[in-house]
Amino acid sequence: MDELDKKIQTDIENAAKLANKEAGSSLGDAYEQGGRFAAALKKTEEEEEEAKVGGLGCVLAGLQSYVIKNTQ
Repeated sequence: MDELDKKIQTDIENAAKLANKEAGSSLGDAYEQGGRFAAALKKTEEEEEEAKVGGLGCVLAGLQSYVIKNTQ
C-alpha cells in the first residue's frame, strides 16, 4: 500500500509541476501578446496621424491651386 501511495503522491506532484509550468507559460504568452497589441495600436495611431497630415497637405495644395486659378 505504501508503494501505491508514493506513486499517487508522485503523480500529483508531477501534475502540479506541469500545471504550474503551463500557467507560467500562459502568463508569459499573455504579456507578450499584450505587448504586441500595444505596439500595433501605437503604430496604427502613428499611421492615422501621418494620414491626417498627408490629407491636410492635399487639402492645402488644392486650396492653393484654386486660389491661383481664381486670382489670375
